[in-house]
Amino acid sequence: MDLNYETAKAIVEAAHAAWNAGSVEGMLEKYVDDMVYATNTGPDGSLLMIRGKEDFRARFEPVMAIIDSRTSMQSFRFDGDAARVRFKTFVRHRQTGQEMTGSFRQLVQFRGFKICRLEDFHDAAKMAAFWRLVNMQTADNKRV
Repeated sequence: MDLNYETAKAIVEAAHAAWNAGSVEGMLEKYVDDMVYATNTGPDGSLLMIRGKEDFRARFEPVMAIIDSRTSMQSFRFDGDAARVRFKTFVRHRQTGQEMTGSFRQLVQFRGFKICRLEDFHDAAKMAAFWRLVNMQTADNKRV
């Protein structure tokens, strides 16, 4: 059986449902072990590329420990072995209460019935500003 629109969409929805629940591990169940993740929100707005579940887990489990993050799918297009997806997002830093809303796009590639490559395209300047504000407020709270 080949991957079709409905199944591809269900895989992406299940991965995001796990993310919304704060479960990096649940999300990774939808990925191949040698997955590749790329985003435009690396250090100083550079490209960040992560290879493999272990490195992905090491990057995002600490993030999920300090934020609440929710995504909502806005559109989904599927072309054989890849999907283009648009999401709305909400992020709240638990300690400071700072919130960020926005949208982002993903290019999702599949191998069989799992995700093998995910590319995120965010508003990198907005994300960097959010994290600078959070880090500044967190540092100020430690001085009190």
